[in-house]
Amino acid sequence: MAAGISEKQLLIAAILVIQSYGCSVARILFAEQQQQEAARDLQESNALLKSVFEGTGDALFIKDLQGRYVITNQTYADLLELRPEYLVGKVSQFIDPDAATCSRRRTRKSYRKAGTNFSNTTWCWAASSTAS
Repeated sequence: MAAGISEKQLLIAAILVIQSYGCSVARILFAEQQQQEAARDLQESNALLKSVFEGTGDALFIKDLQGRYVITNQTYADLLELRPEYLVGKVSQFIDPDAATCSRRRTRKSYRKAGTNFSNTTWCWAASSTAS
């Protein structure tokens, strides 16, 4: 035996180490379970948001603080005659004018075709060949 350590003290130390290890494993498993539950909740929340975002007849988009598109719905992309994936990450004045020739007349026409009449559709920019 080591100097000054009895067999009983060594046994107690071993039990404490094993107990500490068991508690650590239990904490890790509990944290992992909480993380999985949070991930499931986030997926459900995202599915609900996407359902509402795409299910509305309104043209919707979200931009970040730098003015870049984060997400657009299909209705908004249809008004610009683009795919939503094309818009994501772009700032509206940097969208290729050949790919996006949005005009108020076509915007109103698109809405009339969808059964909605908007006389003041000024939120849709007219694409220009210069980026500012």
